[in-house]
Amino acid sequence: MEWFSDVPQWFWIAWAFIYGAAIGSFLNVCIYRIPKGIDVVRTPSHCPHCEERIPWYHNIPIVSWLVLRGRSSCCGQPIGLRYPLVELASASITAWLFAVHGLSFEFLSAWLLACILLILIVIDWRELRLPNVLTIPGFALGVAFAAFGVRLDIVDALIGAAVGAGSLLAVAWYFRLRRGIEGMGMGDVKLMAMVGAFLGWRATIMVIILGSLLGIVYFVIYAARSSEGTDTKLPFGTFLGTVSIVMLLWGDTLLGAYGAMVHSLSNWLATLLG
Repeated sequence: MEWFSDVPQWFWIAWAFIYGAAIGSFLNVCIYRIPKGIDVVRTPSHCPHCEERIPWYHNIPIVSWLVLRGRSSCCGQPIGLRYPLVELASASITAWLFAVHGLSFEFLSAWLLACILLILIVIDWRELRLPNVLTIPGFALGVAFAAFGVRLDIVDALIGAAVGAGSLLAVAWYFRLRRGIEGMGMGDVKLMAMVGAFLGWRATIMVIILGSLLGIVYFVIYAARSSEGTDTKLPFGTFLGTVSIVMLLWGDTLLGAYGAMVHSLSNWLATLLG
C-alpha cells in the first residue's frame, strides 16, 4: 500500500487511458453486433467484410487502425474512422473520470453510464434505434447505484427518471393525438429514464433542453440539404446521449453557470421593472 501511494497520479491516469481504450474496442464490438443479434462475448473478433478472424496484434486499440492506415489486414477493405474515435472517446472519458473520482463507486457508476451511452450514441446514429438490451438494464443500474447512495439518493434518481421519460413520452403522445404520427420513439423515452436515474432531475432537464437544441440545428441543416426535406428522420438519441456525457463530465459546472445566468437575468429584470 505504501508503494501504491508513492506512485504519481499521472501513472494511474495513463493506465486508466489505456484501459479505457481497450474497453472502447469492446464497445465497438457491441456497436457492430448488438443490432445484428450476434453474441458479443463468445464470438471471436473477425473482419466485418470477409469474416476472417483478427489476430491480437492487429486488434490493438487506436494503434492498429493507424498502423494499418484504416484498412483491414486480411482483405484490404476500409475500416471506418468510427473505430478509433470510439476507442479514443472511451479512453479519454475513462481517464477523466478516474482523475476526478479515483477508484471508487462514483467512478464505476459514471464510467458504466458513459460506456452504455457511447454504444447507444453510435447505434442510433447508424441504425435509428436504441436497443432495449442496453436502455432497460442501464435504467436498473442507475436505480441500483442510487439505492446505495452512489452519486444520487434514490428519490432524486426516481424523479430524474420520471422527468426524463415523462417529458419525451408527453411529446410522443402529443404528436400521436394531434398529428397522428410517431413524433418520438420509445427508445428515446427509455434512454432518458436511464439518464435520469443516473444524473438526477436537474441534469436531466438540461440534457433534454440542450439535446433538443442540438437536434434542431442538425435537423435544419440536414433537411435543407437532403431530398427528404422535413421527412428527415432524426437520431435524437445520439444528441441526447452526447449531451448526457457532457453533463456527466461537467454537469456541476454547467448547472452552476446556468444558475448564475438565471440569477443575473432575474436581477436585471427586477432592476429594469422596478
